[in-house]
Amino acid sequence: MKTNSLFTHLATETQAGHGAGKPIDKAIKKTADMWAFAAHWTGMKVK
Repeated sequence: MKTNSLFTHLATETQAGHGAGKPIDKAIKKTADMWAFAAHWTGMKVK
């Protein structure tokens, strides 16, 4: 497996609309997803 110092996280929203803002559940999911990605690639351990 080749390692690379540049990591990419691509997320696609299939139920996106044209309204202003984002529902709170989607905002929470996005934040949790970003933290999970960062934790995975930095080796962060959660207790």
